[in-house]
Amino acid sequence: MSRQISLIYFSGPTVFVPPHNTNGIVVAVATPQQYGAVGDGVTDDSAAFQSAMNAVNNSGGAGGGVVYVPSGVYAFSNSLLIPPA
Repeated sequence: MSRQISLIYFSGPTVFVPPHNTNGIVVAVATPQQYGAVGDGVTDDSAAFQSAMNAVNNSGGAGGGVVYVPSGVYAFSNSLLIPPA
């Protein structure tokens, strides 16, 4: 039996229930999909991940936050710079 998960994007923090742990929730400010990530294992998702991390780091001016990454196979052809916060 497979489960289909639908994500709805809102501005600001959003609660996600990860499909692999029914007892956990994640409060995230962004997902890479909001910035164009595909997660098909072929498309380069580097820029989408970098944009999501940059957005979370800049949200509210204090830096830091959570990027929720849904299940998928992500391809990267460039290095990612993880912001210090």
